[in-house]
Amino acid sequence: MQHHSQDLSKGPTAVKTGTTIISETVITPEEIERHIAEGKRMQAEAIRVFLGGAFRRLTALFPPRHAQTPVREKHLSRA
Repeated sequence: MQHHSQDLSKGPTAVKTGTTIISETVITPEEIERHIAEGKRMQAEAIRVFLGGAFRRLTALFPPRHAQTPVREKHLSRA
């Protein structure tokens, strides 16, 4: 399957990649690694926020059970 821009019947302009070189700046491997690490950090933060919100919504559905207070003797039946 080909993308419509890869149709060779349209001439040589159809196979352009769409990549434009803006400048001759070289990106170092360290910069690439830093950007990847920053993207992973941002993704982890987004997941943390999402899961925190989901957990809060779930806990709102189920109210916490309070610890039962000890039963005093006067509340016991004398049957």
